[in-house]
Amino acid sequence: MPKRIVSLVLEWAFEHRQELMEDWELAKRREQLKSIKPLV
Repeated sequence: MPKRIVSLVLEWAFEHRQELMEDWELAKRREQLKSIKPLV
């Protein structure tokens, strides 16, 4: 992937790390994931 894209993905993941961790826990329990707003 181009460096610019990787940078944007990492920025988004950093901004939403708590939400990502919550979704990870839901996924492990096979429960419905919550929506996380996109990087815009």
